[in-house]
Amino acid sequence: YGSANGRFYLEDKSIRLATSMTFSNEIAAVFKKVHQRILNKRFLKYVNEDRMIGYMGYALDTKAYLEEYPKLMSKLYGSVYADEVGMATDLLSLLLDEAAVAKVVKGDALFSFNGLSRSEVSYKSYEYNEENFESKEVMKTKKETLPDFLLMVSSEDTRLIDKLIAYGVKKELVKRGAGYYEISIPKSPLALYFTVKDGIIFFGTSKAEMDDIAADRYLAKVSAKHKKALLGSNYSAYFSAKKLSGKIPAEELGKKLDKVNRVLNSMGDIYLKSDPLKGNVLSGQLSMDIPANQPNALKYLFSIIEDAQK
Repeated sequence: YGSANGRFYLEDKSIRLATSMTFSNEIAAVFKKVHQRILNKRFLKYVNEDRMIGYMGYALDTKAYLEEYPKLMSKLYGSVYADEVGMATDLLSLLLDEAAVAKVVKGDALFSFNGLSRSEVSYKSYEYNEENFESKEVMKTKKETLPDFLLMVSSEDTRLIDKLIAYGVKKELVKRGAGYYEISIPKSPLALYFTVKDGIIFFGTSKAEMDDIAADRYLAKVSAKHKKALLGSNYSAYFSAKKLSGKIPAEELGKKLDKVNRVLNSMGDIYLKSDPLKGNVLSGQLSMDIPANQPNALKYLFSIIEDAQK
């Protein structure tokens, strides 16, 4: 590692934290190989920002990563654990076919967070009879707060996934739907659905959304700003606090809910991104937009602190 620095900006329209770190030529060459992939553009066909509260996307080259990782570990720890690291890296290279693994999991993914929902779930309980000292198993229901999300992962070779699906169906862990599948998770209140389409593996919590994806009915909506953020960085994330406001169930926070919603409403959109490698320097940026009714970042920052303290 070389020099590292961070810069904090309070501007008219945003608050920004920019960081950068300088690496040796050797390590920079590794980053360049691993970061040569960009996010799958087909992911954008399944993004609807009207529903979306946040996302996290990343892109790296799986083949390059698997090839470079053993070398990197050897450089970092070889001087102290030369024999152990050497055997571990040799074993890893022997067991893995980097090119084959890279076809199954290419190295890019997009996680879209769409909110929270309250669902009624069933669970087993026991009722105890004090007269005969016996317990009886009964089914009860309760409300659970569950996340609503969609995960997309690029895959060029889905033969292993197909085998896993066939095995899951045989063992009754996977149920077939109309072009999609439901995963049965014992003792879990979270329902998971998945499908494979257009070289993408989809995992999600919404049955209706998965049905739309499988049937080519999904309506996408993504702005130029989000397209640029997702496709222009190896790593990017977004979170809209204002969109989350009002969607947290009252049972989760009780009396604190009004305070939390007030703080969420006062916050602007938050963005996180990594910049392309320039020479030996890797940099990134965290920023938050300022609401239109605020004069500048400094006064806005103080207003958030005041709201949190009330």
